[in-house]
Amino acid sequence: EVYSGPTKGARGVFESCPVIGGPLPEMTNVADWMMDLIRIDEAREEGAVSGVAIDSSQDEKKDEEQPNGRMLPRHWTTLKPTLNHTPHPKPSIPLSSLSDLRNAPRYTTSFTTQLHLLTTRAMKQGRGERLTTASLYLALTYIFFETILWFRLPDDTLHVYERNSLLFFFLISLTSSIIISSVPVLKKEHGLFLRERNKGLYGTLPYFLAKTISDTTTSVIFPLIHVSVVYFTTNLRLTPLAFLTFLLVFYISITTAQALGMLLSVALPTLQIALLITPTINIFLMIMGGFYIPLDNFPGFIKWIKWCSYATYGYSGLLVNEYQGRSIPCAQHDDSSSDSVEYAWDCPR
Repeated sequence: EVYSGPTKGARGVFESCPVIGGPLPEMTNVADWMMDLIRIDEAREEGAVSGVAIDSSQDEKKDEEQPNGRMLPRHWTTLKPTLNHTPHPKPSIPLSSLSDLRNAPRYTTSFTTQLHLLTTRAMKQGRGERLTTASLYLALTYIFFETILWFRLPDDTLHVYERNSLLFFFLISLTSSIIISSVPVLKKEHGLFLRERNKGLYGTLPYFLAKTISDTTTSVIFPLIHVSVVYFTTNLRLTPLAFLTFLLVFYISITTAQALGMLLSVALPTLQIALLITPTINIFLMIMGGFYIPLDNFPGFIKWIKWCSYATYGYSGLLVNEYQGRSIPCAQHDDSSSDSVEYAWDCPR
């Protein structure tokens, strides 16, 4: 037992621990710092750690003769009689046989409690990392340039290509940034996740669901605001149902891209390799989306890959939502122009 007193007193006990203790470093999470100290203290029993430099005073401690064994339980045993506290009750689980041990719950809290606490923590972290002033300025910059380039597109056959290019630009610009930002998430928290899971604090499923809920909320707020504004400034299909369907298709595309980033983060061995390979994979999936090359024109041996591309479904859904059931009027051409058809979707002149 390394500590069983009030929460507010834990930091002081850890900081005052001989040999491995010391002031909490700046810009460091208290819980993570305590977990690191516990891990280092446990390693002392096996002789894996000879000393830990927590602050400048540690250099002096290294020169002194250090006792062997774990320090935190010994330090807490010394301090506990001097503190006026009531230990937290531990759940009583009878383990009279091997069968009882196997059937005993691995975690002391329920699945819903784990999910609630992890989601709350992930939401707080996500607000600080994703909902920033820089993200707001980036969204405003996108809105400004997209409004200038595609402002109030006319509803005629001459501007179908420009309308399609805007829909695909939504996908390629916003999903690419979300994929790249999703890759480091699990890599950076891998060590923390292993420590907390090994301590029996929570399971893998509630952790994954909490990260998914948090990221699909904080990561899509600015993109959805962005496309909602540009939707009206560029004169896309102006009906309530079409607008809501557009937001739904775009939201599903964003969350799918985010899930792909997390998958690559787990599947690839290091963060450097993941950041190198992920953009290449995403560009290839975008090419398979059907904007640059029509879906029917892909070579037969790779045509099946289009069904693995989220861009195929996202771009197709946006096109169907924009044009299904509509009659696009023919563009008015100058009589002096050529009789040739410039694009396949132009009306004959």
